[in-house]
Amino acid sequence: MFYIEKNIEYVFIITIIIRLEKKLKHNNMTSKDQTRITKELCQNIIEGKSFEFKSNDKLLNEFLLEIKTKGLKPSIIVDYYRMAFTYPVSDVRVTFDYNIKSGRYNYDIFDENIVSQPVIENNLLVLEVKFNEVLPEAIAIILKTIPTCRQAFSKFAACRSIK
Repeated sequence: MFYIEKNIEYVFIITIIIRLEKKLKHNNMTSKDQTRITKELCQNIIEGKSFEFKSNDKLLNEFLLEIKTKGLKPSIIVDYYRMAFTYPVSDVRVTFDYNIKSGRYNYDIFDENIVSQPVIENNLLVLEVKFNEVLPEAIAIILKTIPTCRQAFSKFAACRSIK
């Protein structure tokens, strides 16, 4: 998008940050390893053209090796909006995920015309609270005022269930 005013040009540049993430779950604990990748590499991976890529990044090399040896292929797009908040005490992270949609048959995450299907009702959202050690009392009090139904919810599994 461009705006020109008296020989001055303003350009809005939208930067896309793409991260490859690996989530590890052990009992009730989850850890995450991540690395940034370029849009070009991401597109090549989606198209199955990543075989010649070399990197010094351990996570990326591990993933590319898994593609080669196990034949990993894209399986689903999980599309959603997220509002995230942090609180410094006990490293509290609160997220609200909404407008969760499944893009089951098109794996091009850069396709702006992708057809997707909602997996939860539009008036619902997923609230997730993560913290280290102890949940601060101020946050616990606020959470008690929210009508909730505590349950495990996997956006990936919900999107995969769409036929």
